[in-house]
Amino acid sequence: MSKRRRNEEEPDESIEKRLINLIVRIGDRSILELNSHLQGLAGALGAELGSFRTLITDTIMDCVRGLQPKTPIYGTLCGLLALTEPQFGVDIVAELQRDLQEALDDHATFSIRGCCRFAVELANARVAKAESALDLLDTLLAVRNEPDVLPARAEWFACVVLDCLALGGATFSQQAPERLSRLLEGVRGFDAARRAAGATTTPALLLPYGASTRAAEVTEHFDALLSLVEALASDSHKWRSACLLVPSRVLAEELANLAPLPLREMIVPPHSPGCTYPSLRRLRLHAAPGAADAAAAAAAAGKDDDDVDMVGGTSSSIGVADTVLLEEYTWMLVSNFQDSHKDCAKLLIGLQVSLYKIVFYF
Repeated sequence: MSKRRRNEEEPDESIEKRLINLIVRIGDRSILELNSHLQGLAGALGAELGSFRTLITDTIMDCVRGLQPKTPIYGTLCGLLALTEPQFGVDIVAELQRDLQEALDDHATFSIRGCCRFAVELANARVAKAESALDLLDTLLAVRNEPDVLPARAEWFACVVLDCLALGGATFSQQAPERLSRLLEGVRGFDAARRAAGATTTPALLLPYGASTRAAEVTEHFDALLSLVEALASDSHKWRSACLLVPSRVLAEELANLAPLPLREMIVPPHSPGCTYPSLRRLRLHAAPGAADAAAAAAAAGKDDDDVDMVGGTSSSIGVADTVLLEEYTWMLVSNFQDSHKDCAKLLIGLQVSLYKIVFYF
């Protein structure tokens, strides 16, 4: 390549790298200034949509799959961009539908979860219709009714539904409360059938680190997510948590000017040989003491029973909802960056600092 040609191409390449870097790193530095940073980024990206629309869209979708703890940030960013240019909302919804159906067809489990989370966050940001997002969750939960369905398959899709409910419960409870109630009852019905079949029994062979691990230190993924959703749905939480990022709520007045778009129906292909379903048993970030232990500890410290968080039948210093959300964020980062320990460590440290500020600042 001639020197003149390199000089002609370098400016665009520099802009592309800058735009990608801005999108990927949004929210990494200061979570307390996230909303102002989002508005600034939306302004910068909006000015570049004419020249770099495909790059911006593709980068956002890459982040949706690879940086799932930040899905709420990218959903809100898309809402702000759709305010600047309504066609962007149409484009991102079309891209989501394409990517999600492709992930379902390929049985790409990590991408399925990322795209479903994004669909819910687009509903939170009024880019997509809440009813359409609920249609998607109904479709995923309906897998449990397939003839001779594999228990692991039904449970994994139910986990995706629970994960999405944690993100979209506040929106669904406001815009479609009856449908949300029916979906929650469907999940609880699945849980009852699962328990009746003995699915919650953990073989000793599968306990991490063998016999030295106590049962209380291990949780099933489904059980953890169900406890999270039940806690968030309770009157004491009302779908709110200090560890749940909700930038769309702060910008709700601005996003109210959007006209939500419908999502087309997604098709979940039947099980085929080679498909696997992640069945997750993991160590808790810290073992939550039982009710009796918590009450005894509170009494010893001179506290009343009201000082002990009993939501979900467990107790911890920050509550079951926040504990499970922290576990989820950690698991998502470790899963996606298992081939890059250095990057994973940086993101975990950043997550620790950001969430510490959220929990103890507000």
